[in-house]
Amino acid sequence: MNKPNVGDKVYLVYRKFNVMRKQIHPEYWTVIKVGRKYFTIKNENNGHEKVFNINDWREKTKYTSNCELYASEKEYIEHVEAEKWAEKLHNLFCGYSKLNIELNKYREIGKILDISITE
Repeated sequence: MNKPNVGDKVYLVYRKFNVMRKQIHPEYWTVIKVGRKYFTIKNENNGHEKVFNINDWREKTKYTSNCELYASEKEYIEHVEAEKWAEKLHNLFCGYSKLNIELNKYREIGKILDISITE
């Protein structure tokens, strides 16, 4: 992940377990501060702020984070597609650990095996 700059828009997505309790939709937040180890984002609609680690873009919290941060909505959609491919291959081969490969590699495997994630 690249280091964000002040003024960049980032895409915040709440995890499933949090969405079940509250209907919170993904939305763009603005980077307002960038430090040596952390950066801060702010929701322009309600003024809430969250702090994230620069190295891995994980929320700085004492407990489990309830959200994930992406550079854009497109990056999030690609992440979701890669997760679907991983699940499909997991089920097809009766269980193996998830592969940590790029989305285009999943697509190539799908072409070779003549499968799609919409089946």
